[in-house]
Amino acid sequence: MADVYSERFLLAQKPGTPLVAYTVPPGRRAILRSLTFSGYVTVSPVVWLRIAGVYIFALIPPGATFGGNTELYQVVYENEVMTLECTAQSGDMGASVSGYLLTDYAGREAGAGQLPALPDPHPPLEPDY
Repeated sequence: MADVYSERFLLAQKPGTPLVAYTVPPGRRAILRSLTFSGYVTVSPVVWLRIAGVYIFALIPPGATFGGNTELYQVVYENEVMTLECTAQSGDMGASVSGYLLTDYAGREAGAGQLPALPDPHPPLEPDY
């Protein structure tokens, strides 16, 4: 596959947030595959992932020491913004989102995300005279 790049899109840490927003460049499409998280906190934190203004994932790990990874199956189109936010009252935690950045030759078509209408598998029967 040509023009496919493995990429870390987002890196958030509480306290501090080094890379919490990423805009997919024109002519590209991002495929999100992994959200990795770890931390040491006294109160349960929340990790929020938002794509194009919509919260699509909320991770609520238990308090104390934690870490893990979850698989993602999300497509983010050109010029869409993804954000990652870690909330923690005390302690330290971080999260990262990674995946692939592809060249998008077709671009996003109008109505992308909606399935095309399929033919009726059971059309009405014509009367047999």
